Amino acid sequence: MRASLFPAVVQRTKTTADRVSTHFDEAHTIKDLPIGSLVMVRGTAARKLEPSNVGPFKIVAKIGIGSYALEDHTGAPLPRKYATSQLQLLADTVDENEDYVEIDAILGHRNYRSGKRYHVRWMDGDEGWVAPEDFGSLDIIHEYWDKLNASQN
Repeated sequence: MRASLFPAVVQRTKTTADRVSTHFDEAHTIKDLPIGSLVMVRGTAARKLEPSNVGPFKIVAKIGIGSYALEDHTGAPLPRKYATSQLQLLADTVDENEDYVEIDAILGHRNYRSGKRYHVRWMDGDEGWVAPEDFGSLDIIHEYWDKLNASQN
């Protein structure tokens, strides 16, 4: 009965529904990330000057449709699962030969136009300047700033 009474309204509604459906399908594609790939987790900055992405992390398993289990560079699993929309793919291949060196302490920091750099001492005794995005975890940076703020008070 509707089709015979309001054919223009029915046609317009169908056209609009098709357009909205097409737009939704284009914007919400499910990406399939390969197991073993390196990813960054988006939008985890707790403080204003922290990098907005954290990582890199390795994908170890796919859980259901579009969720992934991750592990850090030490092989420890992350406590929660992440949706595809929260992950940014870094590389298609895993570099198992990449070495990670544990940091003993942060000795100081400098501000450059390109961002902050931290003067660090590694466990093997070497020292160098490192950007915050090159840290495997930001916990040591938080500890450094907490100690620095406590010593100034």
